[in-house]
Amino acid sequence: MEARVEQVQSPRLADSGGELDYRVRAGYFADKAAGANLPAQITAAGYSSSGLYTGWDRDLGSIGTTHGPWNLDVITIDPKNYHGELRASFGADLEKPETTSQLAAASGAVANINAGFFVFDPKAGAAGDPASDGVYEGRTLSEPAADRPAWIIGGKSHTTQIQRLRWAGSVAAWRTTLALDGIDRVTGLIRNCGERNGAPTALPLQDVTCTNANELVAFDSALGRRTPAGPGFEVSLSRRNVVTAVTASRGSSVPVDGHTLQATGHRRPRPACGGPDRGQAGDQDRSSRKSWQAGQTDEDHEHCQRRSAADQKWC
Repeated sequence: MEARVEQVQSPRLADSGGELDYRVRAGYFADKAAGANLPAQITAAGYSSSGLYTGWDRDLGSIGTTHGPWNLDVITIDPKNYHGELRASFGADLEKPETTSQLAAASGAVANINAGFFVFDPKAGAAGDPASDGVYEGRTLSEPAADRPAWIIGGKSHTTQIQRLRWAGSVAAWRTTLALDGIDRVTGLIRNCGERNGAPTALPLQDVTCTNANELVAFDSALGRRTPAGPGFEVSLSRRNVVTAVTASRGSSVPVDGHTLQATGHRRPRPACGGPDRGQAGDQDRSSRKSWQAGQTDEDHEHCQRRSAADQKWC
């Protein structure tokens, strides 16, 4: 088997393209049947392999030309004659990806189209989680990647639009309001980038995972029954915004019709001075009974400990 190395070069766009990577290939066949045996030979030699149609490459490094032919299937919906629904679906939860055929069968759909980008690699987040905008039945379940365009279907107007969307979220308790960094995704991992404090860039980058060690992310049951595990801090709240659990690590069951908040790095709360009856489960996150405050420095915490010792209180 004679192998070749191809440099993957795609057209330069605003936030992607250029020299992307390298790929190793063997063989070049007129059709799929002619090359059916080669992947098994490569696998037997100890390497992973699969057959690919080079017409899908669409890059400058392909050995073949991408002039087609291609087959396009077009679905036309006439709102005057069709009395069903056009809706977006992600299955039972965001976290576990299903095929379009599985989603169609589960919903009894007449037709189904694969749409949007989502996470594949666990190193990039929760597999199946939307990468960038995700709004389902009026609920925002995934924040945009900066101001990248999104396709919007108007349910009442029967029109479509392409717009640059903005998102902002916050959580408020006592006299403190904290900005959220994300919704229903693995804390610290930002697929397609675009977060203000993301590294290595705050700009959107297609198929790139940025990171942020200091985040505050909100979860509900849309992602899955349990939140992503890891170091940090997590608060669980009921549907009435009453605190039901506080843990010094991430990863817990989401309360029925409730939600949780995860914090990492300097977004984790530090204990604040107070009496022994403050900050217990059962407190409401918008009440004045609050024993944790985000953003305190180590010096603030040490002063709090010294003052608490003198007052026989705790931090």
